[in-house]
Amino acid sequence: MLLSLAPMSLRATALSAQGTQTLAAGEENGGCTIIPLPQQYEETQGNFTLKPETRFVLAQADEKAADSTEVVASEFRKSTGYDLPVVQGEEGKSGDIIIRLDGEAVTEEEGYQLSVTADGVTITAKSAGGVYYGLQSLRQMFPGQIESDTLVSDVAWTAPCADISDEPTYGYRGMHLDVSRHFFPVEEVKRQIDHMSQYKINKLHMHLSDDQGWRLEIKNNPDVVDKDGNPVDFSNLTELGASTSCDHNGVRAGYYTQEEFKDIVAYAAERNVEIIPEFDMPAHAWAALVSMPMLNSTEDGKPHANGYDNTKPYQGWDVGWASLECRNENTYIFIDEVFRQISEISPSIYIHVGGDEAHVTAHDDYVYFVNRVTEIAQKYGKTPIGWQNYDAAVEDKENTITQYWNTGDQRALDGVTYIASPADHAYLDMKYDASCPLGLQWAGYAPVDDTYNWDPTDFGSADQFIGVEGALWAETLADPEHIDYMYYPRLPGIAEVAWTPKENRSWDEYKERIAQHKDRLDSLEIGYKEDTLIWEKPVNFRMPLDEGTGTTVKDTTGDFKGTMVGGVTWGEGRYGSGLVFDGSGYVDLKYDDIGGDWTAGMWVKREDSGAPNAALLAGTEGEIKLEQWKNTGKVGLTAYGVDDYTFDYTAPIGEWVHLAFVSNDQGTTLYVNGVETDHIDATINGPVSRIGANYKDGLSDRGYMKGAVDDVQIYDRALSAEEIMDMKEDAFGFENEMIFNFDEGEGTQITDTSGAHSFTLGDGITWTDGKMGSGLDFSGAGRIELGYRDLDKNWTVGLWVNRRESVEHNAVLMSGATGEIKLDQYQNTGKVGVTAYGVEDATFDYSAPMGEWVHLTFVSNDQGTTLYVNGVEQDHIDLAINGPMNRIGGNNSVNLAGGGFLNATIDQLSVFDRSLTADEVKDLVDVDSEPANKTLLEKTIAYAKGLDTTGVTDSAKAAFEKALAEAEAVMADANATQDEVNAAWDNLLTGIWGLGLVQGDKTMLEQLINKADGMIPDEDKYMPDHWQELVDALAAAKDVMADGDAMEEDIQPVAEALLNAILAQRFKADKSILDDLINKAEGINLDGYTAESVATFRTALANAQAVMADNSLSEDDQAVVDEAVAQLTAAMDGLTAGGAPETTDKPETSQKPEATQKPENKVPQTGDNAALMLWSLVCLASLAGAGCVVSTKKKWSK
Repeated sequence: MLLSLAPMSLRATALSAQGTQTLAAGEENGGCTIIPLPQQYEETQGNFTLKPETRFVLAQADEKAADSTEVVASEFRKSTGYDLPVVQGEEGKSGDIIIRLDGEAVTEEEGYQLSVTADGVTITAKSAGGVYYGLQSLRQMFPGQIESDTLVSDVAWTAPCADISDEPTYGYRGMHLDVSRHFFPVEEVKRQIDHMSQYKINKLHMHLSDDQGWRLEIKNNPDVVDKDGNPVDFSNLTELGASTSCDHNGVRAGYYTQEEFKDIVAYAAERNVEIIPEFDMPAHAWAALVSMPMLNSTEDGKPHANGYDNTKPYQGWDVGWASLECRNENTYIFIDEVFRQISEISPSIYIHVGGDEAHVTAHDDYVYFVNRVTEIAQKYGKTPIGWQNYDAAVEDKENTITQYWNTGDQRALDGVTYIASPADHAYLDMKYDASCPLGLQWAGYAPVDDTYNWDPTDFGSADQFIGVEGALWAETLADPEHIDYMYYPRLPGIAEVAWTPKENRSWDEYKERIAQHKDRLDSLEIGYKEDTLIWEKPVNFRMPLDEGTGTTVKDTTGDFKGTMVGGVTWGEGRYGSGLVFDGSGYVDLKYDDIGGDWTAGMWVKREDSGAPNAALLAGTEGEIKLEQWKNTGKVGLTAYGVDDYTFDYTAPIGEWVHLAFVSNDQGTTLYVNGVETDHIDATINGPVSRIGANYKDGLSDRGYMKGAVDDVQIYDRALSAEEIMDMKEDAFGFENEMIFNFDEGEGTQITDTSGAHSFTLGDGITWTDGKMGSGLDFSGAGRIELGYRDLDKNWTVGLWVNRRESVEHNAVLMSGATGEIKLDQYQNTGKVGVTAYGVEDATFDYSAPMGEWVHLTFVSNDQGTTLYVNGVEQDHIDLAINGPMNRIGGNNSVNLAGGGFLNATIDQLSVFDRSLTADEVKDLVDVDSEPANKTLLEKTIAYAKGLDTTGVTDSAKAAFEKALAEAEAVMADANATQDEVNAAWDNLLTGIWGLGLVQGDKTMLEQLINKADGMIPDEDKYMPDHWQELVDALAAAKDVMADGDAMEEDIQPVAEALLNAILAQRFKADKSILDDLINKAEGINLDGYTAESVATFRTALANAQAVMADNSLSEDDQAVVDEAVAQLTAAMDGLTAGGAPETTDKPETSQKPEATQKPENKVPQTGDNAALMLWSLVCLASLAGAGCVVSTKKKWSK
């Protein structure tokens, strides 16, 4: 029986119970940057410096504590380059980090004390978990670059001296990761464990099953049978159940083997993280239902739900439309085996059973199911956790836990133990705001402050909650950068809710600490959202106002935006497009006023407003006037409720002028077209709330302006006169064309061929070999900021590209304010494309090859965009965007989760503000190409012409001559590219090497063929045994004889085969005498001869007839024939007259002839055979000699 699970057994003891002092909410904490905020932090004087000789010293030997220490030490080694050994059972010395295990000094299991002095660091803890958390706090006291994976120089590795006493408020501090809706591999899970554990999160809840996928291997067990006694096959759970995922942002299928899951568990344990597996049921089980026929009592063994494909897991994100069969005993056989196997590889005391959103499960069935599953979990020693709904249905409330996920202020049920995960605060898949490109919003937006400003006690009493968990559902999250973006910076706030007492927490204080983690997050390469609630950007922006469409205006970085309201439209600007105000509209910026020095400037074409005043820029405390109050018509400055100040300048009607206002403690100065025009002593805070009307409520007049505005610039400093002059220049355009050869080859700057345009290389961009000379290598991590205004719809961009595998879900060549051109279109189609932000991702039917140079040209006009590859039209799409001129190698929208970073080498970038013709595109492929270097080809041709091809195989000679001719043609071609020259040289080298293929000597083969040809007409004279061998060998020999490419190694085998076939032939034995003799004998009348002589005669005749009939007798058996002749002749001569007449023509039985007896030693009897043998020996000797000849091949020294 399970022990009673009292909530306080998982809730940590507060330090205040020990009588220690804690920081009150809002109290200054000195230089503390630690997250979660420690219970007690006292900063003292001085700093501790990590040095090359520093050691991690465990005063008491403890393997678990040593493992935890090694995790942190290994990270420090990467960035510092120091050895930092971990030693056990020693006393530390000055400069060491000393670790002590002391259960009396620290009584809470995960608590620790940290003392940092100039002489060293001491961490005291009860357990390895406390050691690990003490080290994490120390880690956060060092500069953020300590997290770098590579060696960092010029950083002082110092931590402020301080005394810390700390322990968690809640023992359960969790992070939930949905690996079912989209699967994430082992290494990504480990990466997230590394990051979460730094913020003292100690539980990773892995959502392993849902409608979209089953993600854990369940092995077959011969002892498991269904309710009918049939063996259960679990293999389809992974073969089918893990075969897909949600398809939003791409399919990410897969599963963990049990060995992989055990690896994750072990990895997490070293970081004081417990893995909690979840199998969601009875709803959220479609992947299991379609994979396991035993779970379905239907005739076809498949689940049925209207409108849903029952042949595979679901790929959308509807919920609650299917259910396990709660009264089917097979359901519980299945669950029992799953729980049995997971209990063997998961040491956690918990198993999560789901239980949420069972919309189609009858209430009674749901209650029955929940309690059956609870019993199965407890059978294997696990404490079950269920999502809310579970709390009302489960009977054993004392030994179970419910995960609270409601929104609003619904209270927890009495007598139930909870984990707090309120969806409107702790569901980290909720969008940050309306601009967030990922996540959902059914629970509302979850801005970073909302995920911090809550507490479990908002929903029940403190003793009802054992902890807190941030949940991340992955319906829209397909890539690791998506996880990073949604977790961070919100997850550290969740961690602090779980660790730090509510009374010690303050958002205003917390955001100052999290802001200081930027370097740390950057060094960890976490793709976090740079949220402006934390990292408030200073107001510095330039809005070119070149969007031309829509109601939103943006600065060049995309970080600052404005919304057009009322009578504001797009029109012709000073440069490109601009905003036209008709006297009834404005642009809302809504940024805070700038305190201290500031500068504001813009191009203005004034129209008479016909009103008492016209505001140019307005803030909360004052405004800049295009027409000052009371129809003065002059430019002015107003401080609300103080005064209206006027410059001695009136902007002309219908004419563009550049106005700039520079404010400092001496007053405000007006510049017109870059020239100082007037000064007033008055100042106001820089107004950044609205363009074109005032912002203060309660004024008698809205102060609408009438006219046009372009290129608005606002800065939080006072610009110099020289900078003011630069403000009025068109910094975002260029004349006609820009061509970059990228031939600098070194340094951090690129300059176009005119010398007028220079830019700085971003991080991750290096020089390398280009298509022609040097080129730029983009490693998937950097981009080049151009900052130009987008071109209109008629434009051309061409460049050489050598593509590699994309590192993100798309790869951008060039991006602008409204769109971009892609080397790899969104969702890794692999195809070239064009994207209009928020409108369409259009794709050409072309994929650039990997590792190969190709020239891509994009030509845009009002008919769409045409793609040319190597100067040839490839495809056309109807989508046209403004020519993207803001960045090379990355996207230009801050609302995207990834950067679209390019992973490729580029060369010869050309940009034109017009649509090139097809002929111009062909010329563009070769534009500004350096003459091909033909030196090596020329020398190789000269060498080739001096080579002797006598005796070379026909094909090798032909290939050589062809390669030489082609090389000479390329040599003579003044327009030959370097690629063509290189190809001709390679081809000629191959031809030269082929000259080593020398023809073999066919003299002896010819003699053998002649000999065999002479034997063929006399086929009837030869024994048939080996005749076909001769025929086949002769045919093969003649084929080789006719092959002009035959070399010695080709000739020798067929010559030897033909020789052996000739030698195998035998003449038939000569039976002509025997035949004549038999004919004579058969004509003798035996009447009148003695019986004895007749018997002898008959025996000899029978023997002669047998020999005559024996077709196996060759010339080697001539003696047998001759012996038969001799015997028959003697018998005929021995016939003796005087006997009675014959009564039989058969020989005597006792003298019946035996089978033909052949002589033991066969010696050829013909002179022809002897001559053949002698000739054969000569042939063999010749062939042996030929076999010793070594062909010498000329080698070309490259």
